[in-house]
Amino acid sequence: GVPPHMIGDVERSTSWGSGIEQQSLGYVIYSLMPWLTRMERTAQRLLGDPSLYMKFNPDALLRGDTTQRFTAYAQARQWGWMSVNDIRAKEDEPPIEGGDEYVVPL
Repeated sequence: GVPPHMIGDVERSTSWGSGIEQQSLGYVIYSLMPWLTRMERTAQRLLGDPSLYMKFNPDALLRGDTTQRFTAYAQARQWGWMSVNDIRAKEDEPPIEGGDEYVVPL
C-alpha cells in the first residue's frame, strides 16, 4: 500500500505536485492509520493498566503545505478558536508566555 513515489519509483509517475500530496495523504489515512490503530489497541491490552496507553500522532504526516496551514491558523486565531500556543503545539513548537489567550471576535 505504499505509493510508488515514496519508494523512489518515479519512472512512470505523471502526478507531481498536488497529486503526490494526495497520494501521501491517502497512504497515511488508508494504509498507515489502520496499522497504528491496531498497534495502539494491542499495546493497551499488553499494558493492562487503563492509565497507561500508547498513542501515535500522525498529524505531521497529514499537514498540508505551509501556505494552507498558515492560512488556516490565521483564521482559527482570528475567530478565537485557537490560541497562539494551540497553533505552536500543532507545529511542534514550545509554548510561549501569554500564548494561551484567545481572541474574542467583535
